[in-house]
Amino acid sequence: PGKKAKNRKGILRSRGLIDEVNRLRADARVGPLGWSLDSSPDFLSVRRYEKSLAAAEKELAKRIKKSKGGKYEPVVFPVMPKAIGETVLWSRTKKASDAVHGWLRQPVYRDSLLAPGRDLLSVPSDVGGYMLGFVYPAEQAERGEPLVWPRHGQSNVDGSMPVIDLDERARAAVLKAGIAEDAVVGMPISIHFAREIDRKLLARVECRLFERNRPLEGILVYYDQPITDGGAVTKGMVVCVPTEPLKPGKVIEARWEAPLELLGKDQQIAPSAFTVR
Repeated sequence: PGKKAKNRKGILRSRGLIDEVNRLRADARVGPLGWSLDSSPDFLSVRRYEKSLAAAEKELAKRIKKSKGGKYEPVVFPVMPKAIGETVLWSRTKKASDAVHGWLRQPVYRDSLLAPGRDLLSVPSDVGGYMLGFVYPAEQAERGEPLVWPRHGQSNVDGSMPVIDLDERARAAVLKAGIAEDAVVGMPISIHFAREIDRKLLARVECRLFERNRPLEGILVYYDQPITDGGAVTKGMVVCVPTEPLKPGKVIEARWEAPLELLGKDQQIAPSAFTVR
């Protein structure tokens, strides 16, 4: 848009978000994405929710202040639209880099952001919380080597994540293993086949974690069917959740193994040794 266009600020801000996504994909050795502007009903529903949420938060702060530590009338908060996490990723962070970094921490969103078969994302032209729209589904891979995250040689990888912040499937697996809901575990690492995988084959994917030569315990979570929590359609992914936070500055090696039926002839899983932030 021209320098005097009303939506120039919003478009440039959204373009900055796409730049951050493409930096993320470049770091993972995946090609860049194109982008388009969107004003879909899903985007509009998120904006309405965003405004209603801000109004509710403001009213709550007002009532708390007025009560002077006493009782106050509760505020009814708006219901989050189903679009968030399903067709739209949304963040209230101040910086585009923080928004993308936050989404990357969630394996189900990571799978969508790093999909090698994705070509296009949509963004809004107005100013507000950051939004990414998945206009078209990612094209499934037919065969070949899967994508691992973190990739081999990657640095500044987050080392920990609260159990409460895990998606529903990962959280259930961690709780079933006896880890408390208020505990902190290691950053979930993942392998992405970018296609639907038969659950019997996917269940044969394994991961062993090491800090130098010291084995680390990890909990495997299999995404053989689309999950509904958070909405993101994720299939053909396996996540390994370290049972304890990864230590800063340490090099962690993830050794993924998969049956030959998943890899194809002369294919293998790339090694992954990364450094914790």
